[in-house]
Amino acid sequence: MDVREIVKSLDSEIAARTSDRFGIKMGYALMKALAEDGLVTLEKFSIMGSGVFEHELPTYKRKYAVTIDYDMADYDFALGVARPQM
Repeated sequence: MDVREIVKSLDSEIAARTSDRFGIKMGYALMKALAEDGLVTLEKFSIMGSGVFEHELPTYKRKYAVTIDYDMADYDFALGVARPQM
């Protein structure tokens, strides 16, 4: 799998968004490949950017929260906003 082509596609989808308030879920192999290339790193997040309850979370290009979705194919990804659980 050519990770460079996936990065181009991912960057293109990010650029098409009107807001940067979203996260990315991806398959395990893609997360691993991007981490090895330094595109997924751990960054500090806190509640509403206040510095309270800081946690290190994986990010794409130090900006977008990333999570592994084990139900996705290895090199798939999706951008989105979490829906509140009822």
